[in-house]
Amino acid sequence: MREPLPADETHTPGVHDSGNALTHDARCGENDESRSPGVRDSREEALRRRTLAMLAERGLLAQAPDGTRRNHSHQHFEHTRDAQQQNVIEAEPLTIYHQPAWRAIDPERKPQALMDASARQRDLVALAHATPAAEADQCAAWVERVFLRMGLGVVTGDASALYHAWCQSSDTRCLRVGMIVAVPAHPYGAGGRSWGHVGLYLGDSRVRHCTDGRLVDAPLELWASIYGVMAEPRWGWLGGIALGS
Repeated sequence: MREPLPADETHTPGVHDSGNALTHDARCGENDESRSPGVRDSREEALRRRTLAMLAERGLLAQAPDGTRRNHSHQHFEHTRDAQQQNVIEAEPLTIYHQPAWRAIDPERKPQALMDASARQRDLVALAHATPAAEADQCAAWVERVFLRMGLGVVTGDASALYHAWCQSSDTRCLRVGMIVAVPAHPYGAGGRSWGHVGLYLGDSRVRHCTDGRLVDAPLELWASIYGVMAEPRWGWLGGIALGS
């Protein structure tokens, strides 16, 4: 099965006919400080709704995107609350694996911006853009090649192994440019269930990862929500080598 995030960033959020789950636009307004407390930016909300709809279509939500609970014995959605004001932030639905279905970034817990990165961190970002994609199901190999070209030595293992060895934090305030971002498993095919998925944090709430033999840049909250269906996404320095503070 094709992995759900697309390579093409030039479209507005939507559903691909080819089987990829979502297209996406820029950063969904997460840096817009003018919005009212408790209300999502319209672009962020559109991306969230399309993500939840995709997860529901794949049978990965424990409740429907509108807040209704899924009744597994009868395979339908049972209403549990009245509709509320559109775009007002409410408790997020859970996946069937008891994980949050949408992983928004708290404005008070933003990850490191690229402008705040050290020279070594920016060098790694440049190499992430210069390193060709790896083959399908070789997301970890691509990450490892980027670090090897940086002269940081050889670290090997699939995404799940890298997750358990080097990713200790799930606090977005601790996410630094050049860290790996990983999950130990995801439901989009046998490879994802066995090996997980991993990418590189580029700064400015963006993740670059290799999927289906292509390189894709995605908003952090989209990447974390799509791939964090089965387990909590975490991050850390590959090999324990910190490139910045």
